[in-house]
Amino acid sequence: LAPVSTAVAWYWLFSRRLTDSWPVALLGGAFCAFAPGLISQDSAHPNIAAQFVVPLIFWQVSRLAYSRHRIRDGLVLGLLVTYQMFLNQEIVLITALACLVFFGFWAASRWTQTRALLPGFLVGLGTATVVALALLAYPLWYQFAGPQHYAGLGPGAYGFGTDLASFTAYSSTSLSGDAGAVHLATSATEENAFFGPALLAVAVLAAVLFWRRLVVRATVVTALVLTVLSVGVYVRVGGHYVCHCGPLMPLRRGHLPRVAGHRAGVTSVRYVVECASRIGIPSLTLYAFSEENWKRRPKAEVDFLMQLLGRYLKQEVPTLHKNNVRLQYIGRLHELPTGVQEKMEWARKELARNSGMVLTLALNYSARSEIVDAFKSVVRAATSNGGIEHLKIDEDTISQHLYTSHLPDPDLVIRTSGEMRLSNFLLWQLAYAEIYVTPTLWPEFRGTHLLEGIADYQKRDRRYGGLNDSHSAPAPAVASRGASRAGRS
Repeated sequence: LAPVSTAVAWYWLFSRRLTDSWPVALLGGAFCAFAPGLISQDSAHPNIAAQFVVPLIFWQVSRLAYSRHRIRDGLVLGLLVTYQMFLNQEIVLITALACLVFFGFWAASRWTQTRALLPGFLVGLGTATVVALALLAYPLWYQFAGPQHYAGLGPGAYGFGTDLASFTAYSSTSLSGDAGAVHLATSATEENAFFGPALLAVAVLAAVLFWRRLVVRATVVTALVLTVLSVGVYVRVGGHYVCHCGPLMPLRRGHLPRVAGHRAGVTSVRYVVECASRIGIPSLTLYAFSEENWKRRPKAEVDFLMQLLGRYLKQEVPTLHKNNVRLQYIGRLHELPTGVQEKMEWARKELARNSGMVLTLALNYSARSEIVDAFKSVVRAATSNGGIEHLKIDEDTISQHLYTSHLPDPDLVIRTSGEMRLSNFLLWQLAYAEIYVTPTLWPEFRGTHLLEGIADYQKRDRRYGGLNDSHSAPAPAVASRGASRAGRS
């Protein structure tokens, strides 16, 4: 019913305001309701596909400037906005933005005529605002300040955006579509562009042929503005992140306080660990807390991180046990708070009998300190075994005295946030590791991003200083600084 009711509403608007031809109005209404993006949304989000109120809102806004009953029309507009808010708030935001651009462009193009109409328009718009706020005051308070409310968006929401390649692709649900096109969308229910080259060509041709009409120019400008904004925070092309330069990037910077970002990072750990264990990764190392964090982070933030670590270990042990994960730690663990050390040891013992992936948390870790500690350990061992004159140092000797002596060297290191540095992480062990850099921030990193990194790793030719080797690579051991570490199996 959602697409049908939406089509009928748009047909009514087009036939009343834009054309005397009912077939043209019918075609336009059908497109607004059955476009690829709406069909994709209707499969899981009927509240988004049900947009039959949107053309009525456009109709009422267009009437405000010329109406003799602006208070009444403003009242009706306020009721329509309230109803749409209960259907879907995202659509209200998009509709408001579209109205702002469309009618703003229209008014600017005919300013000498519309200037005199502006006071009456604002009276009607103000009436609609008062009515909507009065009716929505309690629901909005309950949503944003009432019991069980939460602030802001989850970090993953900032990964949503339109892939530029999706505009010329066919939806996987269309007759000309390909199931593989889903990789251009955030999910199978978010194929929001996917017009295909034919439909884009028709739209461009129509815009050129009817460009002299003000309604066409206003529509094109509105479509272009919404298209640019739909790109979101990150620019993606063909399923690959190109840069952190999307039009909404200013909203992304600093959108979360660091404490909230750390909480979101715990969610990322959960998704990544589960994905890695399921696909057979032998070892995964996560850089959780560096030695430098003691010096360069506020004490309140460090205290919070220690508390968060304790809660994570307590909450996640059942899930880690379910996934047959073993738990280890590297770093100068003795310098951590005693209570944290006790929880770490408890979690390690709880998971010690598992036989699956080894999850290693790097805590109070520094690669340079690790190497220093390794040399001290070598010297102590030599002193207790015949004296320093019998000391023999080679690569194997050093490796055996590193924190990671129980782990294979990493095959793959994933660096998040687009950072091109290792940040004092596993400097000895990463000698032959493949490095994969993703623009995705760690709080937004998920299993799909891990799979993208592994897929990129599998395409590489690893020669270790020798000639080309044609045999395929095994599942990697993974390491990450806000990233993850992978080692050879």
